[in-house]
Amino acid sequence: MKDTVLKVENLWYKYPRGDKWALKDINLEVRKGEFVVLTGPSGCGKSTLALSIVGYIPHVIERGVMKGNVYVKGINTKEKELHELTQLVGIVLQNPEDQLFALTVEEDVAFGPENLALPKEEIRRRIDRAMKDAGVWEIRHKEIFALSGGQKQRTAIAGILAMEPEILIFDEPTSDLDPQGAYAVLSVISEIQEKRDVTVILIEHRLDEVSKYADRIVLMEEGRIIVDAEPHEAYRELDRFLRLGVRPPQVSEAAYKFENGAVKGSVPIDLDEAEKYFLSILGGRAKYPLKLEEPEGRSGEEPIISFQDVWVRYPDGTVAVKGVSLDIYPGEMVAIIGKNGSGKSTLLSLTAGLNKPWKGKAYVAGIDVSTATTRELVQHVGYVFQNPDHQLFTNSVEDELAFGPRNFNVPEEEVKRRVEEALDMLELREMRHMHPQALSRGQRRRLAVASVLTMYPEILVLDEPTTGQDWGHSVMLMELAKRLNRERGMTVIFITHDMRIVAEYAERVVLLHMGKLIMDTGPRAVFNSEEILKYNIYPPYITQLSHRVFEDRPPVLRVEEFIEGVRKAKGGEA
Repeated sequence: MKDTVLKVENLWYKYPRGDKWALKDINLEVRKGEFVVLTGPSGCGKSTLALSIVGYIPHVIERGVMKGNVYVKGINTKEKELHELTQLVGIVLQNPEDQLFALTVEEDVAFGPENLALPKEEIRRRIDRAMKDAGVWEIRHKEIFALSGGQKQRTAIAGILAMEPEILIFDEPTSDLDPQGAYAVLSVISEIQEKRDVTVILIEHRLDEVSKYADRIVLMEEGRIIVDAEPHEAYRELDRFLRLGVRPPQVSEAAYKFENGAVKGSVPIDLDEAEKYFLSILGGRAKYPLKLEEPEGRSGEEPIISFQDVWVRYPDGTVAVKGVSLDIYPGEMVAIIGKNGSGKSTLLSLTAGLNKPWKGKAYVAGIDVSTATTRELVQHVGYVFQNPDHQLFTNSVEDELAFGPRNFNVPEEEVKRRVEEALDMLELREMRHMHPQALSRGQRRRLAVASVLTMYPEILVLDEPTTGQDWGHSVMLMELAKRLNRERGMTVIFITHDMRIVAEYAERVVLLHMGKLIMDTGPRAVFNSEEILKYNIYPPYITQLSHRVFEDRPPVLRVEEFIEGVRKAKGGEA
């Protein structure tokens, strides 16, 4: 058995001015070379635990209340300076831009070893090895600002690797990435772990992609560890994950729910295991016995948004949108998908006047975007940015919610009513007097949504609405959008890399690639098409499983549809 490299003993922590314990009696032991996935709902203490392990608590975040101890390689983190601890344990933050500050990739990777005053030859060896291991060797001379999201994430990883720590912590490294970028980063992390025999602690909400890499799944709730087990065993307690709004692998959920919580044998955690599991139940591949319908389209009326051969060019000459023609109708729920850099955000930014067409025409609620002011457009469009910090600027949650309607001279009584309504809708009431920057990233995301809803827009545009959210809050946000769509007739357009969100909430899916419109159809047609694989779009895991288990490639979108199909095909009751 390998040596213990991390030991957390009876750890309690309360932030400065905090009135609640963020961590409560944490005990955790991790051995050399283990791959541990740390998960739990937003605010459960995952990041606080990570900051305690790397020594940011208590050395950077001071004046909090800390009880208990953290030992890294037998060294108590309270008793060592931070620069000494960084050579033992490193952390890659959720937003890589928070730790990238040099001009080029190579300069950024070199920063850590240079600050250790190592010999030049050793610095050269470390940064060359780190860049090769993290997959950024070919772009080592590229400027940081010109990198894609995935390249920035790998550069941040390389910077930590150059310090040669024995423990690597990753705080939701795939949250801003498209599926291809997410798979690439996870593959890099797995390869690094094997190549360097380092210990990895990965904080992640999306367990479909990471469970196959994990030696252990650690689930947290309200500052405590409530599950710590090998993945197949951890998902035997799947109800605990679902109750907390944590999304387990869809294939595990399918087996668990099919067996009503009493899975025979090992709980499958990936597609190969799930395929074998359900084929044994069915006695081989079967025909899918149910008819699945697409949502009905809404064409025939006047579009509320119309893009007519639209091209968008940035000042540096980059053409981000190329000849897109697209009509969106009142009351639709439309998902815009495509890999990073495909033009999704650029196209939708036209709706709020943040960009203007270079060629072609764009109309929003009958207004010509080319000549309209942003003030005119925001009376019709509520635009929520991918990064919520780009639109939060007041001193309290309450002021943020009131800013928009007050700016348009809405009567004060009505402003107050809308603020109260939004606080309830987005579960922000307890935070009403807090500064927006004191909120977690997921809470800031909800605040950004709430701040546009108080304007009562006809159109709601959500750019990556589930980034930084656990599954429970992602569902809450999308259910709210769905309710506004049904009850108020609000047109909802959301950009996302989360194909499960697309499958469960979109009536219509638009695929962009390199600035061009590739596909515009219903979600079942999109995910049943093999063509989408060419554009690095992967169907939800339950759809992929249905293609393996059933003969006729049924366009299954949800776990419940798969289970019902298996039961019918098996001859049991649905």
